[in-house]
Amino acid sequence: MSDPNAVWYIQVPNGPQYGPATGAVVENWIKERRISPKMLVWKEGWSQWVEAENAFPELARLFSNSSSLDLPASARNESSPLEISAVSLTPHIREKLKKREKISRNTVILIVLTGMIVLLGFLLFWILGNSP
Repeated sequence: MSDPNAVWYIQVPNGPQYGPATGAVVENWIKERRISPKMLVWKEGWSQWVEAENAFPELARLFSNSSSLDLPASARNESSPLEISAVSLTPHIREKLKKREKISRNTVILIVLTGMIVLLGFLLFWILGNSP
């Protein structure tokens, strides 16, 4: 890694995002195999995310003899979850989580309202069927 003061972000596939992290911290994560080749990485100043194997060629050597799991060795064991310091969600990720939560809440409301309408329909049908 050429710049130990660079600011990096790491995105685990279908998982959390980590960063900001200095180049020195990311170098440690690579040595500890916390960053796998298929994770996405972004460095301040870049226009887009890239796969870690393209940003850090040394990952090919580290993972050449292991399975091609997207999670690093430290995260494969459920009793030893991925623990990375300097964790923060970017505003973009926070916004996505808020939208997902709102959609879930709206879905529950829609299901409850639909159930109430069906129940009221059956009740009305029963009342009209039993009236003289």
